[in-house]
Amino acid sequence: MPRLCVTEGVPFEDKEIWLHFFVLGTDSHWMAAETDGKGLYFGYAVLGGDYQNAEWGYFRLS
Repeated sequence: MPRLCVTEGVPFEDKEIWLHFFVLGTDSHWMAAETDGKGLYFGYAVLGGDYQNAEWGYFRLS
């Protein structure tokens, strides 16, 4: 999995997703494209099935 900022020049639609996290019984998803190796990820998040407001950004699972 690439480290943070390594794929910075790659358009979002071409970024490779390495991990997909989700919560059972909800429609919330976090898809990670980069990591710092210590629990910080950069990727795409969909919260509560709200695909219209889903966005790229940094997230932690904790």
